[in-house]
Amino acid sequence: MTRVRLDTFDGRLRAAGLRLELRQADDLELILAGRGAVRAQLPVTEPPRLAADLPAGPFRARLAPIVDGRALLPLVTAASRETLAIRRDATGAAVVTATVHEGVDVVDGRGLPGWTIEVDELAGYPKSARRVRDLLDGLGLRRLDGDTLDVAAVATGAATAGCARSPTVALDRDAPALAGYQAVLANLTEGMAANWQGTVDDVDPDFLHDLRVAVRRIRSVLAQGKRVLPAEPRRRFGEGFRWLGHITGRARDLDVYVIEWDRYVAPLPADVAAALGPVLDHLGGARPAAHASLAAELEGSRSRRLLAEWRVWLSDPSGGGSPGSEASRALHEVVADRIARAQRRVLDAGRAIGDDTPVEHLHELRKDAKRLRYLLECFGGS
Repeated sequence: MTRVRLDTFDGRLRAAGLRLELRQADDLELILAGRGAVRAQLPVTEPPRLAADLPAGPFRARLAPIVDGRALLPLVTAASRETLAIRRDATGAAVVTATVHEGVDVVDGRGLPGWTIEVDELAGYPKSARRVRDLLDGLGLRRLDGDTLDVAAVATGAATAGCARSPTVALDRDAPALAGYQAVLANLTEGMAANWQGTVDDVDPDFLHDLRVAVRRIRSVLAQGKRVLPAEPRRRFGEGFRWLGHITGRARDLDVYVIEWDRYVAPLPADVAAALGPVLDHLGGARPAAHASLAAELEGSRSRRLLAEWRVWLSDPSGGGSPGSEASRALHEVVADRIARAQRRVLDAGRAIGDDTPVEHLHELRKDAKRLRYLLECFGGS
């Protein structure tokens, strides 16, 4: 038996209290379970990459809203020889099952037990499962946290919690502003790096989306670093990340057009929406080339040089020139001033909006509101 635990990159199933397993013995099947959830099984012919790859039905309907377009990635794989034991009551109904896993094997695993026993509590028979566990305890066997896949995850160091980085990082409000900006930028850089390879490999559209958001936040914090960060690195890296954001634009636009297509055409008569089908085909056809071009840029020398120089400077921001006049000022004072200024800008621009306001002004207001939001998100830990 081979078992594979699947989840999204950001651990959406785990966060929802669910667990998705792909099991293969003679046949291939998916098992969706969780604490307090009804266990569901679905035979499949191949491992799904997306929830949309599954046949329409209750299993997909339960999974799709949680996964929401993200790829299902293998987190940990374990193989073993299984022996199943079933205890039945006087009527022949199964009341508890125990599975012995022998020869548990995972790639690069360390400290794995030679065998494990999993006791499965069946609905309506908790006492039967408890008696079996007590019996095994009485034999001197050691209880492990989780099941065999959980043990395999620990042995391999697999990250089963998912990677969902917050833009907010713990900050010392009384620290010098330069140190606070350094911590915020370092946190955003790790968020960008976490989504880099998934964007290159085009695993799912959210990698590119999250990469772009991280880049925008970095640019916004750099822009708000006037009089804190050294001027020359702030200008140079601001231009570098502006370029990085620009090269991701076309691929992301095509992602959005394809993902949101049904919503775009929903207000149209059915015959008109159907007539626009070739447009969707064209957009979908252009997407692979756009992502391939982006991947080449992200793996190219300019991107690598930008990131390498950025990390060197970020390790010692004061080494790239004279810090700004407010670099030594308390972080909370600087951030409070920046937030107040950004808020006034949004409020003033918002009050000027009227029925005849050009759409360009609305777009600028939207960008100003994002800058305010980024300040609140990134420096909220102070």
